[in-house]
Amino acid sequence: MKGSLKIISRNTFPTAAGCASSASSMAILVKVISSLFNYNNNKSDDLDLSALARLGSGSACRSIYGGFSEWVAKIQMKDEIKSVAVPIVNEEYWKELNISLIVVSHKKKDNASTDGMKLSKETSLFLKVIYFKIIITYFFYLKILI
Repeated sequence: MKGSLKIISRNTFPTAAGCASSASSMAILVKVISSLFNYNNNKSDDLDLSALARLGSGSACRSIYGGFSEWVAKIQMKDEIKSVAVPIVNEEYWKELNISLIVVSHKKKDNASTDGMKLSKETSLFLKVIYFKIIITYFFYLKILI
C-alpha cells in the first residue's frame, strides 16, 4: 500500500473527566488502522491490538473488546512480556445490563487518573483493605461464576 494516511479524530465525550475518553478513542483508532491494513484477520490478534492500544492509553487495552475484560499487567506474548487485557465475557453475556452516565460538567478534573490512583494507593488505608481483602477476592469469584 502506497501513499499517506491522514487521521482526523474528534471525541465528543468530555476529555480528562475520568470516564476513559482517551481509552475509547485509542481503542477505535487501533481497530480502524488494523482493519485498514488487514492486520487483525482473526480474534487471536486481539491480544496484539490490546497491547498496541495500551501504548496510547492504559485503559484502551480493555476497550478493544466488547463486554467485560481484565487488564493483565504482565503476560507472555511471543518473545516479550506485555500489558494487555483479556476478555472475560462478551457483550452478549448481560444483554439486560444498561449503564448510564450523566455528564454534569465538562470541566477538566484537577488530577490525572494515574496521579490520583498512585496517591490513593500510597496514602489510603481504606483502599488497601478494600482492594486486597474484598475486590481481589470478589473478582476472583466473579470470574469463576461467570
